[in-house]
Amino acid sequence: EFFEFVHVVGESTPAMWAAVSEAQAELEELKHKPLLFIVEAGNIGKDENVSDYALRLEAEKKKLKNKNIAVVAARSLYTKMDGTTVEINNAGIVAGLYGIAGVAQSIGRVDTFSISEAKMTRLMPEGIEDYISGLDDAGYLTWRKYYGIAGCYVNNARVLCREGSDYRYAEHVRVLNKMIREIYKRAVNMVQMDI
Repeated sequence: EFFEFVHVVGESTPAMWAAVSEAQAELEELKHKPLLFIVEAGNIGKDENVSDYALRLEAEKKKLKNKNIAVVAARSLYTKMDGTTVEINNAGIVAGLYGIAGVAQSIGRVDTFSISEAKMTRLMPEGIEDYISGLDDAGYLTWRKYYGIAGCYVNNARVLCREGSDYRYAEHVRVLNKMIREIYKRAVNMVQMDI
């Protein structure tokens, strides 16, 4: 079977991202199965202010470069279907958006993908809005609100690529991975027809 992405549920550290990166490389090189991995950045520490938290995340990102890993550094207060409101990492929502988006489609499109403010009531931690651009520049997948437009949106579907990569956004990686999977399937079919 061919899968497009894997969501690793739960807060994680750069050590986990490195382990996922090794597994991803092995799957791609040895098994010819390119996958996008969605992982969740850790939450703000008890003794951290939002500035320290953003700086820590920016420093942690520098430890890994892999275009097939998207680290979601976006958290929110989210109202669940039962009416309770909890703080979550938005990676599960990201995975859901990838499930309905075309492979070449950015889940950051304002005209297509939004979460209502009745569901996503507040971006977390408090004050994170001032640091979203820096986290985006560092390669994290973040969320934002736009002045004058209702709803919450993916800022950019960033991945942990190397500097200057053509594959900075998940929609580019998803297209590349789909091409690799299709080429591999056709090659396997051609080999089987020759047998």
